[in-house]
Amino acid sequence: MENKNNKGRYILYTIFIIYLIVLFKIVLFKYEPLANIIKGDIRMTFRSANLMPFKTILDFLNIGVKNNSLLWAFSNIFGNICIFMPLGYLLALFSKKFRSLKNVTIAALALSMFFEVSQYFGYLGSLDIDDLILNTLGGISGYLVYIGIKKLISDEKKLNQVTIVLSAISCMAAFIIAREQFGNLLGLTIQEVTTIGQENIPQRDPDIIGTYLNMKDEKIHMYKGIVAENSSDIEFLEKVSVEINDETKFYYTEIEESKKESSINYKELSKEEFAKYESYSILKIWYDEDNKDVVDTIELSKKIDTSGEVMTIEANEKKEIHGDVEGINNKGIVINLITVQEFEDGSSVAVVGKDDNANLINVEFSDDAKFILNLSKPNGDIVERKACTKEDIEVKDTVLLKGIKKGDIFIAEDIEVTRIVE
Repeated sequence: MENKNNKGRYILYTIFIIYLIVLFKIVLFKYEPLANIIKGDIRMTFRSANLMPFKTILDFLNIGVKNNSLLWAFSNIFGNICIFMPLGYLLALFSKKFRSLKNVTIAALALSMFFEVSQYFGYLGSLDIDDLILNTLGGISGYLVYIGIKKLISDEKKLNQVTIVLSAISCMAAFIIAREQFGNLLGLTIQEVTTIGQENIPQRDPDIIGTYLNMKDEKIHMYKGIVAENSSDIEFLEKVSVEINDETKFYYTEIEESKKESSINYKELSKEEFAKYESYSILKIWYDEDNKDVVDTIELSKKIDTSGEVMTIEANEKKEIHGDVEGINNKGIVINLITVQEFEDGSSVAVVGKDDNANLINVEFSDDAKFILNLSKPNGDIVERKACTKEDIEVKDTVLLKGIKKGDIFIAEDIEVTRIVE
């Protein structure tokens, strides 16, 4: 009898280990396909932080109502609770130390805090106080489930058997929901992409990527870089005008997406049809390969749509910007701004201009500026993190800067430098 009990416990320990591995995948590496994680090819993404309780929860609900996707909204909100429920249940099952609400709460809070801080400082996602709240509630809920089942089943062997059955059912349900709602994100499904009319678009990188403003007097007026109408990054972007002619071809990209397939249709437009499209749509421009003064093709895609909260920079208000070091001078550095726009559906786009399309920002350092240097492998793994000085900065380093904007100069107070090493 004892051997059978031990066998059941070993199965449960195995389930717990697998659960922790899955938890790390879902929380820390949600944007990485499983194949990339196995190969160690993990990319650093851009980070964000929300310290306002219930803001993200309300945003999800608002998006769900607006887009008629409440199932998606509830999956995101209650998904955090559900994925932490096994933690509270299994901790109480395995250890008498965790058979108290206080200890389970502390454990769930501590693990959740570890995940949130790791996401922020590891550039793996968002640090969000709402995730902290929901994850902790999940651990508490799991503990309460354990208490309820324990009152019904006092025999340890039967309790282990019931736990194994519940684990199997929960895993099946979680896999089905994850596959249906987040299959592409988690690397569980592969989305088929069908394109129509792509042969009309030049098969090379665009000469300019930017944000469409309007078309007047045979000119396209735009910002260099992708930015939303209400974004504070507008203050850093350069306005440019591009001349068009009767030979210029115009296209609009229509994208229809489902969970398993996407259709991309490159629809040709007349000049008059093109002029009617909304400002702040994403714009790509190709010049004629034989004559760089002539615009050959223009492609317009969806307008960048955000939550509607207008963002402005007041005098002396701190801001965070990100870019690549293009030059070094006596006063500071020159960076090529990386513009990042987050959309309502949780996706984001990052754009960095090249050559003539670079968004160059002059940066000076405050007298009490603090410098940190990250030495990183090409796959994003940080191998060393240490204090440094402005003299240690090199061209082609990537910098994350915190400071204030004064005129055309950005005064940096906190400088985090990342350098790729082999």
